[in-house]
Amino acid sequence: MAESVFTIEDIVDVQITLGDRPITRSNVSTPLILEADSLILPDRTRVYSDTDTMITDGYVTTDPVYKMAAKIFGGDNAPREIIVGAVDVTGASETYIDALALVEAETSDWFFLLADTHLEADVLDLAEYAEANRIMYATSSQDAAIATSGTTDILAQLQALQYDHTILWPHKDADTEYVEGGIIGAMAGLTPGSSTLHGKTIPGVAFNTWTRTEIGFIESKNGFHYQKIGGVGFAIDGKMVSGRFFDNVRGALNLEFKMEEGIYGLLKRQSDLGRKVPYTQAGLSMIENTMYDVLFLRVNEGFLAANPAPQVLMPNIEDIDINDKANRDLTTVQFQAVLAGAVHRVIPVRGYLVLDESQFV
Repeated sequence: MAESVFTIEDIVDVQITLGDRPITRSNVSTPLILEADSLILPDRTRVYSDTDTMITDGYVTTDPVYKMAAKIFGGDNAPREIIVGAVDVTGASETYIDALALVEAETSDWFFLLADTHLEADVLDLAEYAEANRIMYATSSQDAAIATSGTTDILAQLQALQYDHTILWPHKDADTEYVEGGIIGAMAGLTPGSSTLHGKTIPGVAFNTWTRTEIGFIESKNGFHYQKIGGVGFAIDGKMVSGRFFDNVRGALNLEFKMEEGIYGLLKRQSDLGRKVPYTQAGLSMIENTMYDVLFLRVNEGFLAANPAPQVLMPNIEDIDINDKANRDLTTVQFQAVLAGAVHRVIPVRGYLVLDESQFV
């Protein structure tokens, strides 16, 4: 029997348009380590997931980049990989900032910034770059003036600039041990905002002996320090040079990125489906629901408090300026939420011993 000239599509024609396009997510875990006259040149960047491969490539255990990488990968919450970025100081007379522009041209898939330089001018330049580009910069210094009342040391200068995105670890062996890698190894693998740097153990880093007075000066300048307490390593507070906490800054940046990606993803996928987010109350509700999804994920991750719940403040359609509607700009959206925060100290805990329960308070 001959086949019919008709097909199923003549009776039922199903056509599917996909609205599932993935949006590139911001990376808030991978560190970039800048290295002057790097052995990876003429390559600008190279990715490593362990230190064995670095040895194979020609690094030795005394190299600053290797020392930072070893502390990163040796941490309790290490990232999956690191990126080494080359600074061609001799061949091209590049600065670290020059090299960052070339690294960014190859890959922006990183978040933490470290470098093999502790020179004051370089540190100030890199801290300024981090502040302007929504990344986090970790460095260390063995400048003895930090642990004094001095006001011109590198930590005092950074504190005066009130940089939220820079953390500095005063350490007596900073220029040989590059201890800042340990901060990244302690935190990078954790969900942003879910845990505090306070209390973390940082393997592979020797303890410094500071007097109470010296620690007071370090803390007054918002420097990071690491102590042996109760027989174990214990990171203290984990403040950025501005005085804000490491976990709050990283969590807030992550929330910014996720909110941007969520709203952008809504607009893009609706367009892919041949639709739009209409400038109506229903369209505003679509954006509002997307924002709540982002906020409550951050609640589940431990960065934001569940009670009181986050709130999106979306305008009523009739209250929006007609020119904003004409330009298709939605300009008055806000949200608010309470940080979950963290307990760092429990002092004092008072106990009362009595002769009889009738004396209980």
